[in-house]
Amino acid sequence: MQTEQASPAASGTAPSSSSSPGAGALTPGLVTGQAVLSLKEKVGYALGDSASNFYWKVLEFFLLFFYTDVFGISPAAAATLLLVSRIWDAINDPVMGAIADRTRTRWGKFRPWLLWMAVPMAISAVAMFTVPDLGPGGKLAYAYLTYTLMMMVYTAINIPYSALMGVMTPVTQERSQLSSFRFIGAFGVALVVQTFTPAIAESLGGGDAAAGWQRVMMLYGSIAAVLFVACFQLTRERIQPSPQQRASLREDVGSLMQNGPWKLMFLLGLLVIAGFVLRGGTLMYYFKYYLKAPERFELFMFSGGLAALLGTMLMPLGCRLLGKRRLYALCMGSAGLLSPALYFLPPESWNAILTLNTLVAFLLGPTAPLMFVMFTDTADYGEWKTGRRNTGMVMAAAMLSLKFGGAIGGFANGMILDWTGFVANQEQSAEALNGILLIVGILPALTCTAAAILACFYRLDDVTLCRIELELKRRRAGLHAAGAEAESGAAQVPA
Repeated sequence: MQTEQASPAASGTAPSSSSSPGAGALTPGLVTGQAVLSLKEKVGYALGDSASNFYWKVLEFFLLFFYTDVFGISPAAAATLLLVSRIWDAINDPVMGAIADRTRTRWGKFRPWLLWMAVPMAISAVAMFTVPDLGPGGKLAYAYLTYTLMMMVYTAINIPYSALMGVMTPVTQERSQLSSFRFIGAFGVALVVQTFTPAIAESLGGGDAAAGWQRVMMLYGSIAAVLFVACFQLTRERIQPSPQQRASLREDVGSLMQNGPWKLMFLLGLLVIAGFVLRGGTLMYYFKYYLKAPERFELFMFSGGLAALLGTMLMPLGCRLLGKRRLYALCMGSAGLLSPALYFLPPESWNAILTLNTLVAFLLGPTAPLMFVMFTDTADYGEWKTGRRNTGMVMAAAMLSLKFGGAIGGFANGMILDWTGFVANQEQSAEALNGILLIVGILPALTCTAAAILACFYRLDDVTLCRIELELKRRRAGLHAAGAEAESGAAQVPA
């Protein structure tokens, strides 16, 4: 693929650091402190996504099952809830990104939100997994209220956390390592959450499923709050927008609309998360109703989690050998080719099912960290092209695409179950079982294949990113030099 030529910088004629700082001029951000991060800070950043996955993996794998089989609402009602609640995110996410970009504290822009939202996040998660003593209408209203609240708080902590990676270092290779650490932490927790949560809920509930799920979230929320605070303590922000950059939501949105790589990543994120939620949200049904072997769920999830973790650990090596774009397309395309086999394997082919899942999980492991580092690279591209550093808005819009993808995946799950005649806690018809297989095997394969094709059009390859990084470094150095010269001249003026 050709690298993008939308900016004159690509031809060596980009506005340099000597450009006038007037309206529309490039005003590069400032960098303070070291660009190479310590191991302690990388681990500290990873703790933030470890914390998030105590919530996200529960939502991805168990929320629909909880709503239908424990909370007591229909698949169609749950599907509609997951979709309708995302309408508010269309407003909430960009607003949170703008708020984060405009936050001014002695701790920085993004880190404080990890501290401020850690406890509200835990409280809202417990409320969402509490089954109230209400009628059907009251239960549904309670589900809408608590789910919307949970996602608002999740937005308030996760958008700043995701944006933090973009301001900890200006070096894209360091960000690749940071993203790898992040998802090693994420998948480490995911391994536990996706494997053992049903068993923990059963143990804590003592036969009361509703109490068990509520107590699980009390446990997870307490641990996650501690990890968020640790992430706040162990990280630092080093890239700041230029003091000359005006705070303008209109200009922030306008710069996003000029950012071609970001728009492609928005579509990519939507596709990928839709596929993940389609598959993950149906696995409990797959084991309970199709395989009729819920006791094998733990081994299935544990082996897949280990494989994904290994894939994540090998991601930096893969990036060095292939580059981010090629590695992403290769992993997604291969997973898309393998996934349909799950639709055709009969329940007695357990060894083949387990092996297939392990291979697909290994291939998908590097894709999550790659996606987030590619999103942060688009923030650099936006600064390079437009002169505005709006990392929070970039990541807010990125998170919006992921949550829309999750909503579409969750909605499709619930509606397909409803259309095929699924009835909770009963023997399922052949049509309902076929619907479960379709969701688990065929639809994720389509989203993976589409994502692989789309990734081929991502223009920020390693050569282009290196040129952007050097140009931004030159502009920032020029800005520092100009500032020092201005201060020196002011000091020589007699009082």
